[in-house]
Amino acid sequence: MCKLIREDCEAMISKACDGIVPGVTNTDDLGDLFRTGYRKDGGRLGGGETIERGDLICFQAGLQSFNEDPYWPYGNVCDVTFEYAYVLDEGETELPRWYAAAWEEGVKVRKILDENILPGRTALRTLEVLEEKLTEAGYLFLPEQDYVWGDHRVQVPVDMHAAGKGYYAPRLGYLGPDWQREMVLPLNHHFFNEYWVYSHVVSCHDVAAIWAAFFSRCQRYRC
Repeated sequence: MCKLIREDCEAMISKACDGIVPGVTNTDDLGDLFRTGYRKDGGRLGGGETIERGDLICFQAGLQSFNEDPYWPYGNVCDVTFEYAYVLDEGETELPRWYAAAWEEGVKVRKILDENILPGRTALRTLEVLEEKLTEAGYLFLPEQDYVWGDHRVQVPVDMHAAGKGYYAPRLGYLGPDWQREMVLPLNHHFFNEYWVYSHVVSCHDVAAIWAAFFSRCQRYRC
């Protein structure tokens, strides 16, 4: 079921990307798939704005909460994905090096999370292990989502809460009450693998430095 949902989500996002014409397409043309975006100078791309070359677009597809859509066609399986698309600038044939480097950091972090989130441990103990492993790898683990200015390490906050189970489930994050972190991660636990990677990014014209947050979110199962 999750594979089917993901295939449908990716198909919708791919179709939306294929229809983007720089300088013509408006973010509103993307409908509910558009979440946010960034201009190449670091400014925010918002609703009702024209998409230009060099823009980074964040898409959202799927369902985060059953309360959002009473006609959700996939039963009691809830899934949402946030995916990025970059609009090539003039003369570009591939992703700029600063975005590619930031994305690579996100993939490295994901591997650390995958290897160290296991059933049978409390959410709190799992958070402690993640902090230890991320620190060993050279990252700055953040207990909350606030960026620490002056520290140029890649910074990683996490907040992995349950998908479709609401409040009464383990939470791999320091938001919410303590008892959520005291709960043990069970087998077949369905939760959002939600984390941020704050990575230093240089603008396309090398005239300014910005910090961009690459945000990855998807479902994960422990069997």
